[in-house]
Amino acid sequence: MGCRNYFVSNSDDKPFFDYEPSNGFSIGIPIRYSFPKLSWFGGIQAIPSYVQKNYRMQRTGFYEPIYQQTDNSYMELPVMAQFRFGGNIGKTQTLHGILNVGGYGGYWLAGNVKGRTLSPMDPNDYQSYDEPYSFSDKKDNRFEFGGLAGIGLQYMPNKKYVISIEGRY
Repeated sequence: MGCRNYFVSNSDDKPFFDYEPSNGFSIGIPIRYSFPKLSWFGGIQAIPSYVQKNYRMQRTGFYEPIYQQTDNSYMELPVMAQFRFGGNIGKTQTLHGILNVGGYGGYWLAGNVKGRTLSPMDPNDYQSYDEPYSFSDKKDNRFEFGGLAGIGLQYMPNKKYVISIEGRY
């Protein structure tokens, strides 16, 4: 699944800086435990996932050729309860609207920074770089936790398979 990532920061004290969104992705394997006797409760679902959260810092004005692209990799585990409404549309087929509510935990695995900056030897030239991010125990919190909510549609052509489309925040 593709996603658009935004870095939010107060850059009032940094003239000629622009933080731009960048593309990332998420890939995971859903694991679901259902309660068949409760038609309104879709069950408990966990999705162990690998996630890329990226952003770009672009300089503006005279400094426009200077930028930094930051790519971050995470392992995340969202766990949610799923509530359903709707029902049968055929003998074996069902269509449900779904509401997901839960939380997640994540761990920052790795980061990479690449970009272009002014050369220290020649202020009329630029120097490119591409290197792994070095973690600092003092400033980097590698764990993150939060809540999540989402809505979607779930189609079951039979009792064995589920096709769903969801949006989560």
